Amino acid sequence: MRIAIGSDHTGYALRQQLTAELEGAGHDIADYGCPGTDSVDYPDIAEPLAEAVVAGEHDLGIVICSNGVGISIAANKIPGARAALCADAWTARRAREHTDCNILALGAYAIGPAIASEIVQTFISTEFEGGRHSRRLAKLAAIEERPTKYQKVIRLTDQFMYYGEEWRDAQKRGAKYREEIGAKRAARETGINVDTCKGAIQKRREQLGLREQKPSAKRKQAIKQVASR
Repeated sequence: MRIAIGSDHTGYALRQQLTAELEGAGHDIADYGCPGTDSVDYPDIAEPLAEAVVAGEHDLGIVICSNGVGISIAANKIPGARAALCADAWTARRAREHTDCNILALGAYAIGPAIASEIVQTFISTEFEGGRHSRRLAKLAAIEERPTKYQKVIRLTDQFMYYGEEWRDAQKRGAKYREEIGAKRAARETGINVDTCKGAIQKRREQLGLREQKPSAKRKQAIKQVASR
């Protein structure tokens, strides 16, 4: 089996142990670091590993940090990644049978090396059951595909800024009025309250570096491209 493994500095020793055991069992292991016990940031390990697992470069992945929480959250930011934080073999088996998890997360400070080995062996040897669980996984995939309400607000904001009669009218009345109009429109179309939409609009303006002066043609084109995504 092709298995990717990675950890931050807190999981270095456990990763070395598990790598040796897996290679000894004949598995093809890809090591995503870190290189030692010097402090590193777990998202830098989890992101490339999870992307590679989702892309099919590896059959399964294993990520390790001190408690397994941060690195599992980071891995799960990648669409298609299903990282399960497991502290016992039963949870690991369930994660594969019912959820088809493709990444195992471990807490090096939370479990001993013998328990970790048992969890890993259970995880990699268990198959997905399919059936009713496939329906549930399809719903998870659908959640990843559709935009959140916040993303809808941002898209509406991008489409609203500097375009259409509504904006041109609002442009004459100042920034506060423009944000009010944009927030009301976003609230109407998403069901999010106006104050939340207003905050999202203000944050988006900061992200795009928008100021009160008329935008350049280059800036308009950049906003158009963002709005069309």
